[in-house]
Amino acid sequence: MTDMKKKRYLSIIFLFIILLVSPVGSAARSRVVLSNTKSIKSQVLSSDKGALYIVSENIDLKRQTVSLPQGSILQFEGGMLSNGELVGNNSTIVAGRYEIFKSVSLSGNWALDGVPVEWFGAVANDSKEDCSRAINQAIVIGIKINTPALLASGTYYTKNTIALPEKGTLVGLSPSLTTICYYASASVGVYMHGEYGCIRNICVQEYRMERKGICIKVGDSNSKVGFRRGYIEDVKVIGGNRGLDLEYQWCNKINGINCRQNNIGIYANETTPYIENAVIESSHQYGVYSVGSGIKLYNAIIEGNKIGCILNGKNNVLNNCYFEGNSASYLDKKAAKKKNGTDVEGGNLYVGEENQVTSLLMIGCRIINMPKYNNTIRIDKCDNFTVIGCESMSCLETTRNCKINVADNSVRK
Repeated sequence: MTDMKKKRYLSIIFLFIILLVSPVGSAARSRVVLSNTKSIKSQVLSSDKGALYIVSENIDLKRQTVSLPQGSILQFEGGMLSNGELVGNNSTIVAGRYEIFKSVSLSGNWALDGVPVEWFGAVANDSKEDCSRAINQAIVIGIKINTPALLASGTYYTKNTIALPEKGTLVGLSPSLTTICYYASASVGVYMHGEYGCIRNICVQEYRMERKGICIKVGDSNSKVGFRRGYIEDVKVIGGNRGLDLEYQWCNKINGINCRQNNIGIYANETTPYIENAVIESSHQYGVYSVGSGIKLYNAIIEGNKIGCILNGKNNVLNNCYFEGNSASYLDKKAAKKKNGTDVEGGNLYVGEENQVTSLLMIGCRIINMPKYNNTIRIDKCDNFTVIGCESMSCLETTRNCKINVADNSVRK
């Protein structure tokens, strides 16, 4: 057999294989240009599996539920669909980042990696545009079809809270590229509640930097609504009264959180959070304030806050954490001048502040004190304070009811 015949033979076999695995079988994919002058249902029902639907004009679905054929594609070329529901059947959507749906719901099975918030009307980088409705709609649609809501590069301004309910997922490109900037009218930038939710690669920032409201709130202690088995990854929170408010029943991992210029960087109440790879800096009051028990902070940098970390309750762990420059003098030198220049509030670490019986395990931590400011570690009413392999544990002030165990050549006085 000559080379030419071999190539022709192989081409025939390859084409036959493609036809076998193709979702449209041996027939070519039909192309249907949808029109607003005809019934959308009739146009779809008359199509074959795997049809390609072109949306080049604004089409009103007239509150109908339209079920798409298996393997079909919706391709938007300048048009929009409104007022109805689309039921996918391994269907997909081809569109740019602009509004293609208005009052449209998606259900069924869709072959999508995510739903861009722009499809529902969000416009980035325009402070006059309120993106909260579009982002919330994208989250709800994403839950229904099991795919995340996607934010692109840019700043999305919101005047209402972004709600991330059970199984809701909100994903940006990175905290340095994607920002949700919330107005004071929202009071909370992003509110997470339910189970199995996730926020990733996003910065949440207060609009006017007045240190009001909460950047990200998790659960609600008043209504006893928690957020179990959730996930926060590579998130930055800037401004607000509280950066990250772990309000009620947080049971999963936070990996990569950067808190900056908040009143309180991380506030933990009635939770047992596991926080890893955190940078908490320049807080005007506290870097970390834990009211409940069992906070576990791993690989954290806590620096330049008025007070670095306040811990209460049992079973707290600080592992491989670095404290430096946490003193009122960092932000306001005049406020720190009390008792002959000694900051007795415990600038880096304060254990047992709420008069609770507290326990803490510190492993591999390093604490650097501010020059001229002593007693930057203060321990009140701690029944078990264990230090293993820590550096620069000088300037340690203890008061009542403290049991301190120091091991592995950890340096104290």
